[in-house]
Amino acid sequence: MARFLHLSLVALFSLNLQGATLFEYYASDWAGPNNSWNSRTGSQELFYDTFNGSAPQKGSSTIAGVTVATAVFDGNDFFTSPFVTGRPWAGLNQFSVSLVFKSNAPGAQTQTDINAFWNQRGVLGFELGGGGQGEFAIGLYNNGSPSGAVAASTGLGSGDNGVSAGNLNDNNWHTLTMAVANLANGSFRQTVYVDGTQVGSSLERAYGAVGALADASFSLGTIRGTASGQRFVGEVARLRFDSAPLTASDITTLHSNYLGAVGIPEPSSSLLMGLGALTLVAIRSRQRRRGKK
Repeated sequence: MARFLHLSLVALFSLNLQGATLFEYYASDWAGPNNSWNSRTGSQELFYDTFNGSAPQKGSSTIAGVTVATAVFDGNDFFTSPFVTGRPWAGLNQFSVSLVFKSNAPGAQTQTDINAFWNQRGVLGFELGGGGQGEFAIGLYNNGSPSGAVAASTGLGSGDNGVSAGNLNDNNWHTLTMAVANLANGSFRQTVYVDGTQVGSSLERAYGAVGALADASFSLGTIRGTASGQRFVGEVARLRFDSAPLTASDITTLHSNYLGAVGIPEPSSSLLMGLGALTLVAIRSRQRRRGKK
């Protein structure tokens, strides 16, 4: 019975969530400087860009009491996805991007416009110039607080739209998910979750001429193509991209174990009771079948 319960738990937490996971990066899979960082899903890789910076360093940190591998960014280095066409995110009008990170950028940012992600201190994403060109980004901006705030943004509408994730530039580990949903009326909803809780959602906005992600490379450690020279200072343990807007329930599950960075979370007592009941039914069914022989 214990073995059955263990397998049931593994199966439960291995369920595919909505849509497809296009790529997912674990820092534990990366061999360190001078090596590409390969996704566990698909064939996407991130290579370090020494032309405009230096290679990130391999590090480790403690998250929820567990020591995990991390990629360490000092404000000069970043990764970039390959410069090839036919990228798996190209043309998506709904998606989710999730990140496990710790930010320790110095001081508040100079950019005070939450929507102007091309001028923020970049954490992740790409910028193509002009409003509504099909970009996505996560960056830091000045919201008036001493350390600044994090914004999750897209350029899917007629302009660019940022949603605040709050004051996460606190040198603590956080999980952030931006879920973008295409609505039936030709508009979209952009929702941001931090550590399993919804913290903000954009107003529904009509799609512009693009209305979908562009076929362009993104960077991790900066926003590719940005006008800002301010790059990420901190660590990243996990990055994941899904081709659908994850639900609040999906996100609660993913955030509870930092997107899998710290292993399978402990099940709740109600979950254990439910699995125990399923186990009992299976055992009794097996006993009845044996009795008929």
